[in-house]
Order: sequence, then C-alpha cells, then structure tokens
Amino acid sequence: MINNKSFFILGDSTYNVYDTDLILEYVNNEISLYLEVIPDDKENIDEDWSISIEFNTHVSTIEDLEDKKFVWNSQIDEFGENAGYISLYEINVKSGTIEIVSIKENKMTMKWYGVLEGPDCSTFDMVFDVKIPEKSNYVIDVYKSVKTVIDHHTQLEILNIEDFNKELIKLSKSRKRTASKLRTKLDCIFKSSKYEFNAVLKFKLTIDKKEYLGEVIFRGDTIKHVTHLDESCPRRVIFKYVSWRLQSKLEQFSFGIE
Repeated sequence: MINNKSFFILGDSTYNVYDTDLILEYVNNEISLYLEVIPDDKENIDEDWSISIEFNTHVSTIEDLEDKKFVWNSQIDEFGENAGYISLYEINVKSGTIEIVSIKENKMTMKWYGVLEGPDCSTFDMVFDVKIPEKSNYVIDVYKSVKTVIDHHTQLEILNIEDFNKELIKLSKSRKRTASKLRTKLDCIFKSSKYEFNAVLKFKLTIDKKEYLGEVIFRGDTIKHVTHLDESCPRRVIFKYVSWRLQSKLEQFSFGIE
C-alpha cells in the first residue's frame, strides 16, 4: 500500500504514486536493486507507464543502505550503470539522484529526482515507499568471482565455468544476431537458435565447512533446467537464470537459496 505522502512530479504534472516494485539481488555479496515506480496517470488510462532503474549499491546488508545517496551526473555513471529509463517518452534519465531516507521493518522510503534527456530537459521529483522482498536471489558474476557468500555459514561456488561456456559459445554462434539486453534468459534466446543446448552447470554449496555438490542440467530444445543437490544438504537451491554477453565480459548466474 502506497502512503499518502508519496508523489511523482514530472515537468509541470504531479501524480500520485500508483505502485512500486523492488527486486533485490546479492551480486557477489553486494546488493543490486531493480526499482520501478508507476504513477497514477488518469489521462493515460489505456497504458501504464513507469520510470525504472537498476544499479549496484556496493554495500552488503540492507541496514547499510539507510541514508545512502546514489548520484548519476550523466546518463551512465563511473560503474557503467544507466541513470534510469522512463517508458512514457521512451527516453533515458540524463542525470539523477536516489536517496534512501529510511528503512523500517519491511519497507524503504526513497527519494528520486533528476533530469530527463531531450530538448525540453524535463525534471522529475518523487518520494515513495517500496516493499523489501521477503526472498532475494544470489547472483554470481563469474568475471569477478566464481563464488559468493550467502551468509556467515554458507558459500556458493560454480565449479565448471569453462566447460559450461564452451556450450554457451556454440549457442551464441548459432542464434540470430539480436540486440542484447542485460537479463537475456536462455529460454528467451533459444527461440532464434537451431542449436540444441545440452549443458551441465556444476556448483558447490558449503555450509559450516561441509560441502554439498549440485548441478543444473539443461536438456532439450525448450531449454528447461532441472536443479539437483545432495539430498543430505539442509538447504534448498533453486537455479533462476543465466544472463551473458561474453564479448562484453558479462556473465551472471542467479540462484535462490532457502
């Protein structure tokens, strides 16, 4: 439920905030946020529009996010991250600032303000609440490290990245050249490929120094995957997705750990 102090100012127009969405992931033990804010625009009732952004906070705990400020002085910051995108005009945010004002129980109160690209250089300013997800994914960016810390007792590691990438390269060469997106998923891109993707991703979950082996098996032309883990393991591992642009040195594997 959005509180009555939320607002969204875009140029000369002021809206209530209709809804917000937050995806929180731990990328090699650093919190990455995907944020979307949807205004209550009664004039465009046929189509919802939103402003969204994805960025790494470079902190490891939710508590450390409070009072943090993230600034983009240009469309792309020093870490190569975009300042945001607004779907109404299909344009990027030219510069902006996000402030995490407070964190209470399961929600964050945030401010986001800045300038849009374009000849008018429209400004925007908003205050809103977002619900902190109950579950978070853990992402391994293998170009940084093949392992990540889950908590004080648990660590996750990918064991056969070189063999797995040989199959990814075959898949990439066989598919049509299309514009890449950050979160390209296997089942999305396979539709443009004739290559049958048969691969096994091996991983290890270490809990209190005890190792449990597992694997994600990709079989068939629908690119469905099945996750297997040592039955004696006290935790559950759910493989989510892999996204990659190998030429740009981007390759991330997402897991849910319960």
